[in-house]
Amino acid sequence: MRKKLTSVSIIFLAAVAFSAAWAQSDIPNLVGKWKIEAEAGVLIKGEKTSDITHHETAFSTLKAEMVVEKQKSRVFTGYFKSPKATEKIAGVIGLDNKTFYYVDTDGIVDGKIVTPDKLYIIYRHVKPSDSMAAVALATRQE
Repeated sequence: MRKKLTSVSIIFLAAVAFSAAWAQSDIPNLVGKWKIEAEAGVLIKGEKTSDITHHETAFSTLKAEMVVEKQKSRVFTGYFKSPKATEKIAGVIGLDNKTFYYVDTDGIVDGKIVTPDKLYIIYRHVKPSDSMAAVALATRQE
């Protein structure tokens, strides 16, 4: 029995090592310029949204740009720019190579890599001036 357990352990460890190596080699490259088309629901708590909230009305649409400037393995940095504001972003690609997550100055993103040139994004933030949730599609431009 001990010999079988050892063989099973070796096979399991080899499979884990192979999976980790395979996942590492297929990390998607997000570097580039992305066109964003978003819809959002905004709760405005005062007279107006903050200066860096990209959406301004309760039901809002937005055309913007996300630029991923640098990527090292699963970690990336860049910025998000709309007509109203520009914010730096920092994020990571999930171990499944299909999900990604990033933060900006005041919010968080959960995303899915649909194809090498299309991203599905859910954005949220909660601030004293406003709270919001947005859904967006990003299309690679460069």
